[in-house]
Amino acid sequence: MKPSIYILIGVISFMFSCNDNDTETSYNKTIDVTDYSLAGSSCTWKNVEKSTLYLIKSSDDFSNYLVCSGNDYPVIDFSKNSLLLVHGTNLSGIQSIERQLQQFEKDKYKLRISIVSNAATVVQSWTVAVLIPKVSDESVFTMEIAFQK
Repeated sequence: MKPSIYILIGVISFMFSCNDNDTETSYNKTIDVTDYSLAGSSCTWKNVEKSTLYLIKSSDDFSNYLVCSGNDYPVIDFSKNSLLLVHGTNLSGIQSIERQLQQFEKDKYKLRISIVSNAATVVQSWTVAVLIPKVSDESVFTMEIAFQK
């Protein structure tokens, strides 16, 4: 009788130690981003407020933020990608801009932008535009901007 109780306790313990976490997607991860640039085109950004994060998920939305004298802008496949767009200014010159996208939950993301200044004493504008894998309509994005010398 005792061995069957030990087996029963072992089986129950094993069942409780196994859970569905093995099949769930792991979050709190870095998402790969690809820089998107208008360099070499006749286009400029429009209707972009400083320090505001824009999530652009369609060609129609995209046209609200772009003005071009021709159709020479780099095309985005919005069936596979979304675009994150942020514009701002720095009180000195800019040496580099680093960007990182973290996913914390199923539809929760944070874009971290780190601006490294140089010794120039001129105010300089900056734009971060990155392509990310297509996200759902329920996705929520926050942003953190850090300035470093």
